[in-house]
Amino acid sequence: MRTHGTGLLSIAVALATALISSAQGPVIPNLINYQGRLVDGTNLFSGKMAISFRLFDAPTGGAFPACEDSNDVAVVDGLYSTYIGDNITWGSLETALMQTQVWIEVVIGTNVMSPREQMVSVGYARYAASLPANAVQTHHIGTDQIYGFHILDGQVSSADLANGAVSNVDLAAGAVTSNKIDWSSMPAGLEDGDDSYAPSGYDENGPFTPAPQAIGAHVTAMGQGAVARADYSAVGGGRDNIISNLADYSVIGGGSANRIGYTANYATIPGGNDNRVEDSASWATIGGGGFNRLRENTWYATIGGGYQNQIDTNAQSATIAGGYNNSIAREARNAVIAGGYQNQILVFATNAAIGGGAYNSVGTNSSGAVIGGGEYNGIRSNAHCAVIGGGGGNKVYDGGDYAVVAGGQINRIGTNSECSAIGGGGGNEVGRASQGATIVGGRLNDVGTNSWYSTIGGGADNKLGGSSWGALIAGGRENSLGTNAACSVVGGGFQNKVGENSKYSAIAAGQRNLIGTNAANAVIGGGVYNRVGAHSDSAAIAGGATNSIGINSDYAVIAGGLKNDVLDDSRYATIAGGAENCISNYSLYSAISGGRYHDVGTNSWYAVIGGGYQNNILHDVLTGTIGGGQDNLIGTNADNSVIGGGIQNKILADVMAGTIAGGQENQMRRNADYSFIGGGRYHRIEADAMYCTIPGGQSNVIERASYYCTIGGGVENVISNGAWHSAIGGGTYNVIGSNVLYAVIPGGSACVVSNNVTLAFAAGREAVAGHNGAFVWGDGSHGSIGSSAENETTFRSYGGYRIFTAAGVGVQVASGGGSWSSISDRNVKENFEPIDPRSLLERVATLPVTTWNLKTQDPSIRHIGPMSQDFRAAFGLGEDERHINSSDADGVALAAIQGLYQMMLAKDAEIAELRREVEALKQQVQ
Repeated sequence: MRTHGTGLLSIAVALATALISSAQGPVIPNLINYQGRLVDGTNLFSGKMAISFRLFDAPTGGAFPACEDSNDVAVVDGLYSTYIGDNITWGSLETALMQTQVWIEVVIGTNVMSPREQMVSVGYARYAASLPANAVQTHHIGTDQIYGFHILDGQVSSADLANGAVSNVDLAAGAVTSNKIDWSSMPAGLEDGDDSYAPSGYDENGPFTPAPQAIGAHVTAMGQGAVARADYSAVGGGRDNIISNLADYSVIGGGSANRIGYTANYATIPGGNDNRVEDSASWATIGGGGFNRLRENTWYATIGGGYQNQIDTNAQSATIAGGYNNSIAREARNAVIAGGYQNQILVFATNAAIGGGAYNSVGTNSSGAVIGGGEYNGIRSNAHCAVIGGGGGNKVYDGGDYAVVAGGQINRIGTNSECSAIGGGGGNEVGRASQGATIVGGRLNDVGTNSWYSTIGGGADNKLGGSSWGALIAGGRENSLGTNAACSVVGGGFQNKVGENSKYSAIAAGQRNLIGTNAANAVIGGGVYNRVGAHSDSAAIAGGATNSIGINSDYAVIAGGLKNDVLDDSRYATIAGGAENCISNYSLYSAISGGRYHDVGTNSWYAVIGGGYQNNILHDVLTGTIGGGQDNLIGTNADNSVIGGGIQNKILADVMAGTIAGGQENQMRRNADYSFIGGGRYHRIEADAMYCTIPGGQSNVIERASYYCTIGGGVENVISNGAWHSAIGGGTYNVIGSNVLYAVIPGGSACVVSNNVTLAFAAGREAVAGHNGAFVWGDGSHGSIGSSAENETTFRSYGGYRIFTAAGVGVQVASGGGSWSSISDRNVKENFEPIDPRSLLERVATLPVTTWNLKTQDPSIRHIGPMSQDFRAAFGLGEDERHINSSDADGVALAAIQGLYQMMLAKDAEIAELRREVEALKQQVQ
């Protein structure tokens, strides 16, 4: 937008005319008319516009204008008209017009127009309207410009001429004679009302009364033009120094044009130039310097020195130690500015302090606030006891009670963030209403709004979001906490992020780690590129790289490692470490302890993989476990199944509580519930073979639908389809056939229990139990040995049989033999007693002996012998009356034979005797 000023007014007024008007004419308004034209591009502007006018003493440059006027101006079709002087916002119009030349700088909104315009005669007519004392000086009047005919008699008195304005060089010889001076009009000295305007060097009585004026009791006045009007006051020297009425006990030590105002008791100005202690500023002090001001009622206030410093009305006990253009505003009691340039403490900022520096400001009502130094630092209104230690461009905004910015550059503490702190650094910001928040240092760190008691320890570009109370970013770079991430922590590192609403969560360190939104109590211990997904409350990744916990996976844990994943909705899942392991969706309470390339499938609750390499639990497995090993697999719906370790072992789908403890390439097929493979390799428990067991060995197989079967070990043993409660203890190439019940092969080689056989037993080598209840034993000889009938016991033992019932006692069948031999060694016997064979023979003769059949056999099968009860009654032999010991039966028979033999011998003897008798008789007869 462009503006064009008018030539102001085209009226020229001669100096003499101005002087006459001042003395006798009407009162002229204290305003200067200014007109202009506003163009926005090529369009004429219409509307309200903020326009400021700044008056400088040069066409360019100047730190501050002598005067500034600001107004909202109505503009119609580009044209406007306003006044300079009706709304002064800085400086004094009178002071500005005292300059030899004045230049106007126009500001439209915030745009400074260029170049400045020089003020011409009409502007100075404003100044000529009142013409106070000393207004016309010799440099205003050219040589020979005033003649006697220009001045009426009596129009110029001593009051109309400034001190020194007319010297002897300005007057022709004899031009001023005594008859031209009204001696009675010469003043005794300046009155109290003259103190408001007194250009330096002209506030004395002139050469007519050089003596100082000591008016009052016990007064001392020394120096040119000195005036001391108050009792017990003193002017020690200098020139044009004045103590006003009732300023009792006040002192001006020296300097020039210094003033102590009315009733300013005990005030002191040791020296300097044009310093002012104004009315009622009792016990106030200006130590020196120039153009310093203590305004009304500034009791006990002090300006130590410097230039153009000011303490405003009612700022009692305030202090400006020195510096340039510093100010303490009204009611800012006990405030202190130690020095520096253009520092200011605003109204009601009691007990506030600025240590030095430049352009620092303490705002309204910020009592107890402190700025240590630096430049462009600001504490805004109602920031009680706030502190900025130094640096540049730091700000504590409204309501920042007890807030602290220790130093640095362009740091900000927002509105109502009381008790917050920024230790230093640059571009750091604590947002509004973040009470007790802290940024220790660093660069471009940001604590958001309502983040009470939160902390950023340092680093750069860290962001702590709004409403994240009690949160912490300890340091690092480009780390962030989202909104509502209360009490969450990022310990440091680079580009770590805690998302919105993730309260009480923590990332300890590392790089580019992420906790998603609404993940309360989540933790990432460190590492790089780790992720905790949204809504995963209390989830944790201890460290490592590129690990991930998905959304809604509450309490999930990844302890470390590389590229491990707990996917969505897998609450309480755990991956302890390793690399590239995965727990899939909805796999609650599952765990992978370590290793690499493991996978727990979807919806597999309580599943566990202990470690190893590339183990896999498929989907919908409840409480499945793989302890370790490599390439092991638990299939779908194989609930409560376990693979302890080994390599390439598989429990396939729908196996309930199956177990493979280890080994290699062992398999448990579909629905092989509650079955067990202990180890070894290449074993198979086929589909529907429930409650079956293979503890070890190699290539053993329990086939389909075989319940409660066991192969204890060995190699290539088989229990066929539908075999229940059967077992092979070990050995090689043994087979229990289909649909066999309760069969046993304890071991050996190539033994067989045939199909559909129940309660059979085969052992040894090539034994075949082909009948129900058959017991077949084959020795190590080649060739098959089999049963021939049900419930039959068959042994092949080419080396014979021995049965011992005690040491050295038993029976045996010798190799190649066909009957049992009792062991009857004398050395195992005792208590020998003789027998009576004939008596025993008599008992045998009376022993009942019959033929009969066993009830367990067919009646056609006949046997002969005594009953055990009769045998026991007859001979009293054996263990009990229900058994006949074959040795006893043989002994009785042998003894009976002996008795019979004895009887035969007796008969033979008797016969022989009879024969002898017969022979004798024959001989006698003959």
